[in-house]
Amino acid sequence: MGRKVLEVGCGQGEYLTVLGHAGADAYGIEHKPESVQVCLSRGLKVEQLFLDDQASKAQHGPFDAFVILNFLEHIPPAHMTLRAIAAQLNDGAVGLVEVPNLDMIIEGRLFAEFIPDHLYYFTRKSLINLLEANGFDTLACEPVWNNYVLSATVRKRVPVDLSALHTSQLALKHSFHTFLSQFEAQRVAIWGAGHQSLALLSLMDIALHIRFVVDSAPFKQGRFTPVTHIPIVAPDALDSDGVQAIIVLAASYSNEVIRTLKERHGNRFTVAVVRNNGIETVITGSGIA
Repeated sequence: MGRKVLEVGCGQGEYLTVLGHAGADAYGIEHKPESVQVCLSRGLKVEQLFLDDQASKAQHGPFDAFVILNFLEHIPPAHMTLRAIAAQLNDGAVGLVEVPNLDMIIEGRLFAEFIPDHLYYFTRKSLINLLEANGFDTLACEPVWNNYVLSATVRKRVPVDLSALHTSQLALKHSFHTFLSQFEAQRVAIWGAGHQSLALLSLMDIALHIRFVVDSAPFKQGRFTPVTHIPIVAPDALDSDGVQAIIVLAASYSNEVIRTLKERHGNRFTVAVVRNNGIETVITGSGIA
């Protein structure tokens, strides 16, 4: 009782009145000015607004629930409207979304059901996909009203907490710089020109420390790393002087690369690998300054 409920596309307030009688603290938004005036004349709490991006804000939010009844199919940026709705809901808020049932139209071959002002038609699967791609978990989605309407009950999804990724990035960056500080500038090589290695070269801010990137794939050799512009060379580049240490960033091939380095070069280089969000030295060589 008394929870704040928003109806998106409330028309002349027919359902807002029902929500009020059910005990909700009902609010509506409507883009047609004449319909807004009808609502206001009936004492309903309605404002003229169209939600087409997350910057669009209803005056009385946040809300505990919302309804959008046979209106989503009329909205050109339907996905943006759903995101804008989600942005104005309290955590754990629920909603009711109803649209024409394309599954029933196809099954019944009801070609006369297609009308120009319906920009979208949804099957059960496509409606769930749209809702879940734009901020909601679907609790139920079933046909109602003699199968003409798909009725979906949703809950605002709790955002994924990505703060641990940032913490890990900072910790790994510190570990990289601690390791690199043992060596002269441009005396460290990276082994591996895969996507993780290329990303780390940029994100860890270590490009100025790296002499070159080693990769055994011929099609990568003779090129440069994106963003950081470090030359990519063949493994035999290590045979010449210049490198004191190697950081192996070869993903699932890292252990194989470490064995190869040990067999071919012994302890000529200090060799390290990324493990558990840090740099771990696996071969202590003679190249520490």
